[in-house]
Amino acid sequence: TTNTTTTTGEQLAARSSQSSSLSRCESRVSVAEAAAEAANKLRKVLSKMQFSTNWRNLSLVEVLECEFLDAKAVEDTTLASELYECIRCLRALPADQLDDQGSKLVTLVLQQYQQRNSYLQYLAYTRQNLLVARDRANRRVGQLTRQIAACAKYQLMMRVRRFVEQEMDILEALALNFKKIELIDEKSENMRKSIEQMQQLMAADAHFCDCSEEEMEDASHILEKWFVSMIFKSAFFPYNSSAKNDMIFHQHIRDDLGYIEPYHPSLQVSERHMGEYPWPAAQRALLRLNAFKSPADKLRCISECCTTLMDLLQLGGKSAAADDLFPVLVFVILRSNPPNLLSTIQYITFFGEAHTTSGESSYWWVQFCTAVRFIQSIDDRTDDQSPYHKRTPNHTPTPADTNTSPQGLDGSVVQQPRLDSIEDQEEEDDD
Repeated sequence: TTNTTTTTGEQLAARSSQSSSLSRCESRVSVAEAAAEAANKLRKVLSKMQFSTNWRNLSLVEVLECEFLDAKAVEDTTLASELYECIRCLRALPADQLDDQGSKLVTLVLQQYQQRNSYLQYLAYTRQNLLVARDRANRRVGQLTRQIAACAKYQLMMRVRRFVEQEMDILEALALNFKKIELIDEKSENMRKSIEQMQQLMAADAHFCDCSEEEMEDASHILEKWFVSMIFKSAFFPYNSSAKNDMIFHQHIRDDLGYIEPYHPSLQVSERHMGEYPWPAAQRALLRLNAFKSPADKLRCISECCTTLMDLLQLGGKSAAADDLFPVLVFVILRSNPPNLLSTIQYITFFGEAHTTSGESSYWWVQFCTAVRFIQSIDDRTDDQSPYHKRTPNHTPTPADTNTSPQGLDGSVVQQPRLDSIEDQEEEDDD
């Protein structure tokens, strides 16, 4: 009995000493330190919460409790545990430190943010510098990638050139055979077979034994351009009247349709798309048509014109569809008035069929051909009997009405080629 009493007394003494030590530890933590710790936890929790306007009539603790229930519902254990600990610390604060809205505690959180403001500015400045450095590095990588691609393309061109010089006799024989054909559909079939024959010879050549499929495809395109340059005149102007028909159509657009503006009854371009008038970027794309000889390159110019127009029509968040594009495309063709337009369409139709049957370019090609056919159907002469001038009896002649020469993108007069100059150029090409 004596031993049991002694043990119980020792246990009670140990518990009393432990409780006294805990009370001393708790007394060492001041109210200010507890509030600062609660504010720090509240700041971390608030940074992970999605704010809502439904919190206006709730106290701070009630808001945290609602978020705690939502976190439990979605099984977000990390956020739920942090919210629970924050709620426990807030409830442990004295009543003078935590009112219904928690204004004192929120003020303490704002003070902590202000103390960290300089560090946050430093982090933002450092991040901005890192983003700028990364952008410069990406641009430099892009430049190097383009330079590598240009070097590889030049090397491939030199291989094709070496092959062409080696097989020049075969190419000249194929070109001569092509020029002897009169019908354009037979010319198209002959050109396809000739290019396939040269591609087979090129694939068996020792200079291309280590080329990949992509490089062989690029080499085939280069070889096609080389062969097209040898037969271009015979393919582009298959008949004696082709150049004359182009000049007649070109003069018709210049003299009879050059005055047409977007508000013309045949076009009626929407007012919301007139901000980019007269769409000079699209006109420049069309004026580059005669700078290329390959059907694929000419089709690329047409696609660039149409895509540029669509981008300009959609500039500023405006919506644009095919019905909005078509009248603007007609106006751009009329204003730019590229030479040899009819021969270009015939040339791409017969010799570039592989590029016009699929893909995005085929859609733009259909739009372009439809626009040219629409221009051919316009019969609106600049005379008093025109329906357009009947609608506008007080029409005042503009420089576009009186000037018989087409204007450039900057309004300057562009000197148009004459028919005899084209024939002289053809004789020079033959020589």
